[in-house]
Amino acid sequence: MQHKRVVLRHRIWRAAIVGISALGLAVAGLGITTASAKHTTLDRVCLTPRCIADVKYGPEPEHELDIYPMNNGGVLAPTVVVVFGGGWIGGSRNGVANVAETLAAEGFAVFNIDYRLATPPPGAGGLSGVEDRDGLNQTAHDPALGPADPSNSGKTGDIERAVQWIKANGALYGADVSNISLIGGSAGAQLVATAGQFLNMVKPGTIRSVVELSGPMDFLDMVQNHAVDINEGMPSYLGCPVVDAASTPKCTDAQLMDPSPRYNIHPNSPRYMLVNGANEILPVEQAQIFHNALIAAGETSVLDIVGGTAAARHGFNLFPTEQVAIVKFLKAVDTPGPSVTKKTPTVHKNGVAPATNVSATFSEAVTGVSKGTFTLRNATGNVIDADVTYDASTRVAKLNPTLNLPTDSQYTVTLSGGTQAQPGIIDAAGNRLPSTVWKFTVGPKPKVTVMDPVNTKTGVPRTTNVLVTFNEPVVAVSTASFTLKTTATTDADAAVSAVVVRSGTSNTWILDPSGPLAANTNYTATVTGAPATGGIRDIAGNLLVTTKWTFTTGA
Repeated sequence: MQHKRVVLRHRIWRAAIVGISALGLAVAGLGITTASAKHTTLDRVCLTPRCIADVKYGPEPEHELDIYPMNNGGVLAPTVVVVFGGGWIGGSRNGVANVAETLAAEGFAVFNIDYRLATPPPGAGGLSGVEDRDGLNQTAHDPALGPADPSNSGKTGDIERAVQWIKANGALYGADVSNISLIGGSAGAQLVATAGQFLNMVKPGTIRSVVELSGPMDFLDMVQNHAVDINEGMPSYLGCPVVDAASTPKCTDAQLMDPSPRYNIHPNSPRYMLVNGANEILPVEQAQIFHNALIAAGETSVLDIVGGTAAARHGFNLFPTEQVAIVKFLKAVDTPGPSVTKKTPTVHKNGVAPATNVSATFSEAVTGVSKGTFTLRNATGNVIDADVTYDASTRVAKLNPTLNLPTDSQYTVTLSGGTQAQPGIIDAAGNRLPSTVWKFTVGPKPKVTVMDPVNTKTGVPRTTNVLVTFNEPVVAVSTASFTLKTTATTDADAAVSAVVVRSGTSNTWILDPSGPLAANTNYTATVTGAPATGGIRDIAGNLLVTTKWTFTTGA
């Protein structure tokens, strides 16, 4: 019985398209158009000089786009690529010319593209028939975008090729190719949502934003929970029979997940705006599922479920109702989030006093500073109990440990911006602070307690060794950090050739020259904590304060 419902819906979609086409109307949401007195002979509104028609972006007949250039006196305009829908097996850019024109009037440089369709061979069809995907399964990956992602299988190859052409040529038409957004309806919505992910996967930042209107975002969920809403083009696009005569899923989970935006989220995903009618043909759960997955991954997503009189509209038929919100989303300026401009103690500082407070100065006013977003942990990862305050007038957050910090230990400071679902430290515009982490070490620093020969001693035997004793165990004592030079030389001159060794298990180290020292010569011994030399430091990491002393040899 369920299978009959599937076929019924399939027939309804087909009848609706044919019926509307007979009336000579454009169905923007489904991407199906017929002739109109307002269109050119190619069935669309693309009149020069406002629109440049039939520009080739690839070798195939369908590799054409219409350009709505922008002339802002040399100022490049944000770019929008419009992708029609039509169940993957129908439609063309003709049907969304009105959307392209509207976006151009809003100040965007617009590229309205065609792409190859999934065309069933003669006699094939229906939800259980395996149909040829024609152009949609032909890869069009451009090596300039980086390695092709094998999971893409070329399903969005034509969109990728068009974007690459736009990146190479868009500036000639007033397009800012560093700010490219995609917008698609119905099947085109699924294509742009997936293309944005794959394009940014191989080259982060290629696509800034994606607006999808009524697109399938999770084919696995569609088959398992919404088989009644599957249309005839899905098997052609997926390359497998979606259901059999008993409505049993026949595509593998991998075949359903591979082109589903829900399963291709990654850290470089573009910003998303998801639009769906509350009572339209595509289940609203599709947008909700994808939105929730994006938010859970910490990505940017705006969900717009359309109610009221437009609740039953589908695809680009939702555009007139949502135009203002869509334009605002596409024009939103990416303002930089807050940052930390000063850290106390400074990064990797050592010898920090046990009673020290931790503070951070922000680049702009923020909210959300709390014990949960400003933390201090010891070397074992335990949170140090502390009071946390924030002064809005100075933009300084302070963390005051309840007790003095134990000595000779490293500590980690963390400031968290949280996630979109659970924001932490944010600015007034809602931009999250990038998680900021740094470490410091509580002292005391090691120091020198004994020098031999003692400072300024004269008449020192020429065969003497130089000894230094520290107040605690230290590491990184070597010929680079424990040196002997004639006082008259510069730091750049070679040190006296010597061997440096530890005296047993004591805190004394010995510099043993490879030969007798020069007679009647003043020498300078140096033990240094400078990081450039490896830095003598204690076990906790506190660097020695560099210490020098001199002596003079005898005859």
